[in-house]
Amino acid sequence: MRFQLVRDAGTISFEGHFRDGKGVGEFRFTPNSEFASEMKSMGFAGLNTHTLFSMAMHDVSRQFVREMRDLGYKNATTDDLIAMRIHGVSPAFVKDLRALGYSSLSVDNLVSFRIHGVSPEFVREWNGLGFKNLDSDDLVSMRIHGVTPDLLKDMRGLGINNLSVDDLVSMRIHGVSGAFAKEMQTQGVSRLDTDQLVSMRIHGVSPDFVKQMHALGIAELTTDNLVSMRIHGVSPAFVVEMKAAGYDHLTVDQLVSMRIHGVNAAFVRDIASRGYKNLSVDDLIQMKITGPRRQRGTI
Repeated sequence: MRFQLVRDAGTISFEGHFRDGKGVGEFRFTPNSEFASEMKSMGFAGLNTHTLFSMAMHDVSRQFVREMRDLGYKNATTDDLIAMRIHGVSPAFVKDLRALGYSSLSVDNLVSFRIHGVSPEFVREWNGLGFKNLDSDDLVSMRIHGVTPDLLKDMRGLGINNLSVDDLVSMRIHGVSGAFAKEMQTQGVSRLDTDQLVSMRIHGVSPDFVKQMHALGIAELTTDNLVSMRIHGVSPAFVVEMKAAGYDHLTVDQLVSMRIHGVNAAFVRDIASRGYKNLSVDDLIQMKITGPRRQRGTI
């Protein structure tokens, strides 16, 4: 079997055979002397066979080079031209972006846009949502982290407004979704902002955690209190244990302070066995710090 791939930079001739779905053969590359000569006239002198072969493989044509130069990319290297062809940077792509205000994009910017899926349609969609003249790095960051218009719309629908690109990216990185924000609001955690939503996700504050704490009678479940409880290990199980030990109406601050100082149900039972009963939270913490007094009795 013989066939050729004819490109502006040269022709690649293939010869081989296939058997049982497997092929073997060899190829020969013949550079196009006219291509090399015209490229030299455009400032690309000394193109070796390896470079010409790469330009042929990726279809870097004289027309493509001229069009990109006409668009201002006169200093593009052969590596730049090959990278643009590999990733699908076309003159039409550049023109579409320029029509949207992106007139000074570098080759690296263009390639990065194509790699990460920043398309003119993507830019237009965000323009329509009020995000105009976004920095090229912001556009790429949104695509890398999967920031979609739906996330913005969901948040706005919940009254969470004035979001920046950094806010949206942070929410995506930490798994803040519209559904999560809505569930937290349903559990009574209102007036949420980006930092609070992200902090709750980082520290594992879930709607189920809030629901359980509500059921246990824990009031004042602000985002700061919820995060503080998660940081210091105040779990529903801990609250249940302390209730069983006789501490039925503890505040968030008391629960957190007990966990910080290592006061738990086992400690309460231990000092009760020594005759110390009906102690306040402050007394328990003080005894945990200094140890029980010598004398027995009730404080």
